[in-house]
Amino acid sequence: MLLHTLNKLEKHSPVVKIRANIPDSILHHILFFLPAKDAAQTSVLSKTWLKVWNLLLFFTFDFDQNLYLRKLGKEESQQVDVTDAFSSIVDGSLMNLRFQKAIIEKFRLSLKLSCLKNAFCIDEWIRMVTNNCIKELDLDITRLDAKEDWYSLPGTVFTAKSLMVLRLRGLKLEWPLIVNHINLSKLKELSLTDVFLEERIILEICSACPEIEDLRLIRCQGVKDLLTSDLPNLLKLTIDQQFETIKKSIQIRAVFLRTLYYSGCNITVKFDVSKFKHLKELGITFGEITDSIVENIVAELPLLEELELSFCLKSMRLKFSSCVLRKLTFYSTKSLTEIGMDTPNLLHYTYRAPKLPVIFSMTPSSIQESFLQLKPDDHLNTIWFENLREHLTRFKKLNSLFLRIESATVSVHLPLSLCCVMFIFVSLDLFVGFKVYEKV
Repeated sequence: MLLHTLNKLEKHSPVVKIRANIPDSILHHILFFLPAKDAAQTSVLSKTWLKVWNLLLFFTFDFDQNLYLRKLGKEESQQVDVTDAFSSIVDGSLMNLRFQKAIIEKFRLSLKLSCLKNAFCIDEWIRMVTNNCIKELDLDITRLDAKEDWYSLPGTVFTAKSLMVLRLRGLKLEWPLIVNHINLSKLKELSLTDVFLEERIILEICSACPEIEDLRLIRCQGVKDLLTSDLPNLLKLTIDQQFETIKKSIQIRAVFLRTLYYSGCNITVKFDVSKFKHLKELGITFGEITDSIVENIVAELPLLEELELSFCLKSMRLKFSSCVLRKLTFYSTKSLTEIGMDTPNLLHYTYRAPKLPVIFSMTPSSIQESFLQLKPDDHLNTIWFENLREHLTRFKKLNSLFLRIESATVSVHLPLSLCCVMFIFVSLDLFVGFKVYEKV
């Protein structure tokens, strides 16, 4: 629509002659605020627009201190001040931004915070890139010592209105954010990993960024209650509270959430996932839940297609029913005694535990692919393998199977009927594994 209007002005308006009357600097400014596709299409409007487009600078910056050290080599790194040398590279690469505006597709910076001087440099680099049209900002600031102060992110990041992806790791977000208001209206992805922050900062950011589609909060410290405003466009949510920083509750308002991955050991945290009625993928790790909770979750999520349970079941049984579930994954250091599944449309099944369940019942299923990984304490003999074969006969429509068995004791004479469906190999570390790629 905008390009159509500009084209009409070019051809028919005696007042607005874009070719002659508007300085290139103004045209540059116009391009900065256009979506990338529209900005590119302006080049066909006239020779002036084409010239402006050709003069526009596009940059992608990727600075990784660890990668720089590996390339430098051990001997050379001992002869130079690594911090100063790396800073000089970044300074030189960003020099053009001091004199001319540019579109920055991505700026990634990964380094170790070694001194106060280093922090001042980071501030200046961030200021330069956020003063331009930046789309993706990825900062990974590692402290050399856990007792050292955190690097505090400059508030200018939250006024970069062109930003669509923001990934932060190993730094601190202080309250207040040193800006009058957050202006991240185009932000689609927000990832905070090992970041120190307060609840109100998350609430403030989410309130000002209604377009967020992907939110990741991984091992964030300082958060006791997680609360967000309405996020109508949120499709994917990842919460990893490995350090159990969230003490009370998690309240995420996202009506159309499609994917949720939750990891946490604190069983007192209140987090009701059944309210996400549009959820299609759910993964739960380290949260102690009962089989009845799993059964209720599956029953209350009518669109759930993928379920992953990792080291989270308190009980030794798993029973549920679903007509839409397509993929089930179970990981545990404890074996289940019973699995009962009424899942007629299940296609992919993964089970990793020491032993197979004693009771295994399932309705006629369309499982086509399965991954089984076992680490039994029992002595592996012919009877054990016969029981395994009996278990595998439940999968009537299986097309591909990966079977991995780890054991230090093997004593078995396999009957011909079993050999014809499994390939067996024994390595020097007494690992025994099987691979079946096609149904025989």
